[in-house]
Amino acid sequence: MGPSDQALLERVLDPRIAEWRTALEALPVPPRHAVQDALVLLASSSKKELHQRAVFGLVAQRMREGTLGAARAVLAERDSKAQREAASALLAVQEIYRRVEPEALAESLEQGLADKDAAVRLVFALLASIAVEAAAPVLRRDGLGSRDHHARESAALALGLRGDTSGDGVLIEMLERSKLPGVDDPTLHPWLLIEEQVAVCRVLWTFKTARSKAALEKARASPYVAVAEAATTPPPASSR
Repeated sequence: MGPSDQALLERVLDPRIAEWRTALEALPVPPRHAVQDALVLLASSSKKELHQRAVFGLVAQRMREGTLGAARAVLAERDSKAQREAASALLAVQEIYRRVEPEALAESLEQGLADKDAAVRLVFALLASIAVEAAAPVLRRDGLGSRDHHARESAALALGLRGDTSGDGVLIEMLERSKLPGVDDPTLHPWLLIEEQVAVCRVLWTFKTARSKAALEKARASPYVAVAEAATTPPPASSR
């Protein structure tokens, strides 16, 4: 580990420093092994604040070992609020998590899907690949049953990709809205809305129900060309 990396890690380790995220962002990506090892070790700290910092640091590295280390650290966290916050950070590396060989994921997925906290269970259900059948009941119960609209919408999409139509009402509402809750940036908003609604269209095409067909028909009048096209033309089979 070079002196600059050491200095950055020391800032992360110092609980008196409030700008620890800036230090994490400055660490090299991909990480040096010594840096990643230090973050994995930090994740086992008994100090809640340092434990959480390590999870965010491991996620930021965007690497297999760091992602697995972050998942283990989330499951070991005993503070409910800290665990939920750390678990949500894992969604930033969900594609990395899904591509890890199944045998390496088995333990963390089993524990995550059975965690005592519904929000944590939902995160691991969203992280799970379509092949993980045990995730579907969690998505229906803790996702569609959540009072948080982000949770409901994420669960509905994840279920839809599995061919499960139980969240179709949520998906149709997403397709019909013209405003994304909580997004006030006038430049970013339309791009996020278009991306979301195109994804919903692709899922609704696979349902082939009267409700999904009616929703797609209505979406063909969308002011956004990409959404109107997605509602008009079925997606290639490889993208469903």
